[in-house]
Amino acid sequence: MEPTAVSSVIIVLLTVSGSVVPGAAYEGRIHLDAFTGSFQLRDLTVSDSGEYVLTVRISGTDTIHRTTLHVFERVSGVSLTGPTEPLIEDQSSAVLTCEGTGSIITTEWMKDGQPLSPSDSIIFSADLRSVSICPVRRSDSGEYQCRLSNPVSSDTATYTMTVNYGPENVSISGPNEVEVGSKVTLTCSAESTPPASFIWMLNGRETGETTASYSIEKIDSTHSGNYTCTAWNSVTSLNTTVHHLLTIKVWGSLSGGGRGLSGGAIAGIIIGVIVVIGGVAGLVFYFEKWRDRRGKESHNNLYEVPDRQPSGTETTGPYEEEGSSVLGMISILFEVPSNNKQ
Repeated sequence: MEPTAVSSVIIVLLTVSGSVVPGAAYEGRIHLDAFTGSFQLRDLTVSDSGEYVLTVRISGTDTIHRTTLHVFERVSGVSLTGPTEPLIEDQSSAVLTCEGTGSIITTEWMKDGQPLSPSDSIIFSADLRSVSICPVRRSDSGEYQCRLSNPVSSDTATYTMTVNYGPENVSISGPNEVEVGSKVTLTCSAESTPPASFIWMLNGRETGETTASYSIEKIDSTHSGNYTCTAWNSVTSLNTTVHHLLTIKVWGSLSGGGRGLSGGAIAGIIIGVIVVIGGVAGLVFYFEKWRDRRGKESHNNLYEVPDRQPSGTETTGPYEEEGSSVLGMISILFEVPSNNKQ
């Protein structure tokens, strides 16, 4: 039997007598079953890749069989690098580079779990190992993935891109008119990455408030005027200012002076008024009855008494009992005795 060879390299020779003779380059790495003809190659390296030919000669006739072996080195150490400086929308560009070791057959790009496709602003290199984005936009923000693989292994790396922009669409929400003593909250909002910082001013003077919400627990006339909110982005160095006019009204001018009372409160007030009126009427009635009774008692206490006058004089008439508060008419009759001489 002639030796089996790959690229003129003898791997193993099986003689007619059944002896197995390995090639010098494969000593200790092969096993050939003389009965079945199966061949095993151990400790593979990438250089073992190629076409293998088996030639069997029987009675002067050769039978040839071919097969191809692919040996891949495991993919490892994959990394994905990108810009380290802040990216600003419509001003910056970005280049992402994917690297790794091993037998790299396939390179795949993903963004936020979806395949990344080329476009006017997204360009892939010929070997797909890098991606250029120019210029960057806010929609380019997200998590990028690079996957390097071969039929027997794969490895993935990620890179998070943040595109800074804004502030945009800045606005103040809150009432325009409030009553004295009310609690007021004004809220400033803005679209911005990173989140915007805020500066509140009232009538051109700083209030010291630097959060999105500005609250006043008990408002008075000094809080009336023009409120301004300035939203500022520390990365883009852009800012936007908006205005809000707040007018302070006297208490009750907006609520209608009690129109907000509940039905129960109104019913209670009505019942209270009725009770007071009834009480006053009862007192008036009682007082009138008392006056009538006292008048009758005073009349019954008037009686005739002789008036103590000088001798020969008699006085009769109504007399008011001491302590009585009732005044009556008093009539006095004077009688003079006649001087009849015997």
